[in-house]
Amino acid sequence: MKIAIASTKGGVGKSTLSMHFAHALKLLHPEKRVLLMDADPQASCLNWSKWRAESEITPYIEVQPLFEKGLKTILAEKEKEYDYILIDVGGSDNPNLRRTLVYVDAVVIPTSLDPSERIHTFDMIDLIDDVLSEYNEHLKAYVVFNRIKATLERNYMDDFKEGFPAYLHWLDGFIMQRIKFSRVYGQGKTVFDLVDKEVDKKANEEILHIIAQLEENHGA
Repeated sequence: MKIAIASTKGGVGKSTLSMHFAHALKLLHPEKRVLLMDADPQASCLNWSKWRAESEITPYIEVQPLFEKGLKTILAEKEKEYDYILIDVGGSDNPNLRRTLVYVDAVVIPTSLDPSERIHTFDMIDLIDDVLSEYNEHLKAYVVFNRIKATLERNYMDDFKEGFPAYLHWLDGFIMQRIKFSRVYGQGKTVFDLVDKEVDKKANEEILHIIAQLEENHGA
């Protein structure tokens, strides 16, 4: 299964979710082969992977770069080697994003409840509409609420969803904004790893719940 984590807006948490989704899949399916591909010019996932390897943190999570040139061929080859391929795509409307959507099975769009991110989610829908009609009619699109600042914000989720197409899957649950997400990045870790002698169980539950939703909805 090939899944892109994408948005036309930067700073929505794509790279953070990509790393955590990859780690979650490794924990849930240790017998499966998981690959995280970094298609973002900022190379956040590649840097994180380097730090993780240097610190010899387990489990090992394989991260490779993905460039626009030869993208179709590369993904076809990787699909033969790996059970799960996650792709972190740069936060803008760019050729790499558009080409990636043509060749993946699903796209996950992270968003907070900020009005500006709602606008960018609509921008993503415009891209997905084009891909569905012209190139990849089987593409499934999901939205995950990310970086939710307070429990009360949940009251606005239904309003946020208004006006979007029926084919869009809204993943049940959400991921709260936590300073620990930014802290673990520079250590090559995720919230599943031991940090300050503890594991953030609530953050773990939120990530695992989203992964379970994805697998259930996508028939993995």
